[in-house]
Amino acid sequence: MIKFRQKEEKDISLFYARKLGNEVAASIIESGEVANSSEAVTLARFYWSMVAETVKEKNAGIDHGFGDMDMWLEYICNAFFFYLSNNGYEEEWESQ
Repeated sequence: MIKFRQKEEKDISLFYARKLGNEVAASIIESGEVANSSEAVTLARFYWSMVAETVKEKNAGIDHGFGDMDMWLEYICNAFFFYLSNNGYEEEWESQ
């Protein structure tokens, strides 16, 4: 199970998965489980697309009211990385 430190991490991840149209990532985040290598890659790619989106939003002055996004992104990164590496998908994370 993906272990988020705080509820906001999951909420922010789901917000961006839906905003970016990544229903597979949204499903993974909701269930807290990756079923296979392909889903692990999807989750890793989603994370980096979320980072890119937040950078674009910051540069455009868009604020969704989440507060310190750098902090949230670090927490989310840790949650995804530790889950994937602890479940045999470290290579999938590192490849992205």
